[in-house]
Amino acid sequence: MAVPPPDGRPPPVTGATHLTALRPPADRGGRPAGTERSTDPVSVAVLADDPITLDGTVAFLRSNPLISVVGDDRLTEADVVLILVSPEGTDEALARLERRDTWQRPAQRLIMVTDSMSEYQLMRAVAHGLTDVLPRAQSDLGAIADAVCDRRQRTGVADSLVTLLHHLQRDILEPHQLNAAGFDTREMNILRMLADGWSTGEVAKELGYSERTIKNVIHTMLARLGLRNRTHAVAHAIRSGTV
Repeated sequence: MAVPPPDGRPPPVTGATHLTALRPPADRGGRPAGTERSTDPVSVAVLADDPITLDGTVAFLRSNPLISVVGDDRLTEADVVLILVSPEGTDEALARLERRDTWQRPAQRLIMVTDSMSEYQLMRAVAHGLTDVLPRAQSDLGAIADAVCDRRQRTGVADSLVTLLHHLQRDILEPHQLNAAGFDTREMNILRMLADGWSTGEVAKELGYSERTIKNVIHTMLARLGLRNRTHAVAHAIRSGTV
């Protein structure tokens, strides 16, 4: 756990950032503007794959009388679930979110502290209940505590963005069996194999299609997404976080 600097301010959660802080400004009392006081502590469960980050964050939150920290075995009881994502742990954190149906509760807020998140990853997270995103390098432990204490819903992910993403997923992508990057399941399987160095003939044999069908799928995909060639398609899939 990092040692606080001489001025007494809490240390930052380290890591490069590619996110812009989306939270509303705090008032002079340290609370986000518009937040109402409550005498009941906010219960929070903290999840992290780095034990040092986990222990330091839990210790700091426990020092706040407005916060009650519960163990990860009591996720269903928590008002807030705080997920601290390591630089390489975004996909693992999203996989955990996709299993959230086993522990979510009504009105539970979900806060993620992360370095970066692609549009596709953000859509996956919002679809599974994400309410707030904090950039690691711009979020010290005090900012994280403020986010936990803020009882409003969707404080960091704007309502309009959530509505737009749900509309895109429900009305545009799902009817065409496409993911947020614009690929369908068969295209994703082909791209993963191409990324691993498979030839068109090997892909066709493995998936049970003719080589001509595989070439047609690739051609249709390239035309639909405005991609130049299969290398460009693989690069697009990697950048979007789908491969």
